[in-house]
Amino acid sequence: MEVRGFGEIEPDGGGAGAKKKIDKLELVEGNTIEYVYDFGDDIQHVIKLEKVVEPVDGVKYPRINSKNIS
Repeated sequence: MEVRGFGEIEPDGGGAGAKKKIDKLELVEGNTIEYVYDFGDDIQHVIKLEKVVEPVDGVKYPRINSKNIS
């Protein structure tokens, strides 16, 4: 599995990852990304890109299809 870093986001909103846009990450269907919210808590989120579709008027994005709370 390839692992790439997209940069950190500092508490004040700065950092190398602060201005990254998801559409610039070159993700394809089936890719997963990991988002770590730390500040001492180390909360990890794994997000899977299931499908890319054209936006629909009146629909709020991003949409969450499912989630696992553990």
